[in-house]
Amino acid sequence: MSLLREDKSQKPDFTYVGVMYKAFSRVLSRFQLGEQKYARLNWRECEDPQTYRESAIRHLMQYLAGDIDEDHLSACVANCLILLDLEEKNE
Repeated sequence: MSLLREDKSQKPDFTYVGVMYKAFSRVLSRFQLGEQKYARLNWRECEDPQTYRESAIRHLMQYLAGDIDEDHLSACVANCLILLDLEEKNE
């Protein structure tokens, strides 16, 4: 007897999280730095996401320029995730 399964092709595949554990850890560290400086989930109170757009671009430019004074790539990704979260929150 064959059981019918629902189509999962359009659902997120969270197995990527395990494969990218170190990369996700770097990004999560940026959120922890933000929590220490501001407050946990503080971006969710944001009225204007422009600050996060500018920060993402600035960190990306610093990364591309070879600046290694901090982890600019993970900061860029963290800012982009914040923007995604704000989009979802405001829909």
